[in-house]
Amino acid sequence: MENTTSFRKPITIQDVADMVEGVDSRLLESCRYEEFEPGEGIYRIGDYGYVTVDEWAQAFKGEPAWAEPIYMLDANQCDRQDEWTLIYDACGIDGLSRRLDEQFEHDQADVCFYTEADDEGHA
Repeated sequence: MENTTSFRKPITIQDVADMVEGVDSRLLESCRYEEFEPGEGIYRIGDYGYVTVDEWAQAFKGEPAWAEPIYMLDANQCDRQDEWTLIYDACGIDGLSRRLDEQFEHDQADVCFYTEADDEGHA
């Protein structure tokens, strides 16, 4: 009988820290509060400012699938990297997505999130 169960490689707190540092280095140089297209989709990166959807996607290019949800989780609650690794190791991307939904439902996602620029191209 063939084993069709797929296994995820466990991630560590160091994996998360390294990913966050790398993504930050790519995102923070592009952060700003204006010069967006009116109504353009943008991501808030804390007090650093905002980046476009394309800049966000470029920052995650080459990163593992867990990077984007963990980056957002970690930006909003940075003292829980052990929780993010445990959720991923036990439940994969679906578990991370559920936890991210919970952050938004409980108003815990006010540092890193998606929004749109106003009619004048400001965040």
